[in-house]
Amino acid sequence: MKGILSFGKDITDGDFNSALYAFLKKVCEFFFAPYGEMWTLDSKGRKLILSNVFYAREDKYKGFYKRSKELSFSPGEGVPGKCWMNLNYLIIENLQESRIYKKRVGKGI
Repeated sequence: MKGILSFGKDITDGDFNSALYAFLKKVCEFFFAPYGEMWTLDSKGRKLILSNVFYAREDKYKGFYKRSKELSFSPGEGVPGKCWMNLNYLIIENLQESRIYKKRVGKGI
């Protein structure tokens, strides 16, 4: 069975980041993910940089955002770069144990 995940929200009174946050929150809720980040291309289109948009179901996950804000990724590098290169999403059950995450960031939180 195939399907499409769709949702709508009136963001007329909001800004672009508010719309991205609403989208990211819905995606995280759909996949039961406690944390999500929104990455965008830098001005030259060569690296991914962390946007000002992230979702954390609990405060304990906000440390990921703070550490990720210091990073950038080329295609295929780290979790964001792998998603960019493969044009697909990636769900990691435990970031602290992920080889992809540790390789770029260190010990996680």
